[in-house]
Amino acid sequence: MKNDTKRKEVSVDQYRLMSMFRGVRKTLLKKKYADRMDRQLAYWALPSDRRLPLAFLGRSLGKILDTPFEELMATPGVGDKKIAALMMLLSRATKDTPPEDPYGVSKPPRARSRRARPSRRAAFDPGIVSEALWSQWRETVRSHELGRLKLGRVAPTLQSLPTVIWHAPLEEYMNLSLSEIRQLKTHGEKRVRTIMEVFWLVHETLAD
Repeated sequence: MKNDTKRKEVSVDQYRLMSMFRGVRKTLLKKKYADRMDRQLAYWALPSDRRLPLAFLGRSLGKILDTPFEELMATPGVGDKKIAALMMLLSRATKDTPPEDPYGVSKPPRARSRRARPSRRAAFDPGIVSEALWSQWRETVRSHELGRLKLGRVAPTLQSLPTVIWHAPLEEYMNLSLSEIRQLKTHGEKRVRTIMEVFWLVHETLAD
């Protein structure tokens, strides 16, 4: 009886996930979302996410939506928890804009203001900056033609910015994904975090 109950519970969970997949798939196949079909699933992942379906992160959104749910479930190493994480990423893909709160719960009261700068007590959290959000910040820099602006002119404090990149222009990172920046030599998480914060400050100041 216990084994039968366990099989029934698993079946119910999978049915629920299948229903979720069909629902979000129906939404994403609408014409308004056509511009994101070629983006990899990793575009909507956050560094702080857990139990991500690594087998799917390199696939395009369109390819995932074209894959039958049963085939996704049958992928080696993918169980209910990985599929649930997949549903979370697909749900993010339906949003017109990514989360815009890199300061998390410790953000200063006016952090959402267009021209507000973070207070010294605020802690910028790179763990909740997705490729989608980073892409939005880069586009702000590009559209306002600020590629030649130097990092040291915008950084909230030069103490956190290595002297070797004080004079590095934003255009040096403007066309790179976060993943590509992290692969650069001497670019550890501390340096990448500062670069992200500079782009965020520009975006908050100038974004429409």
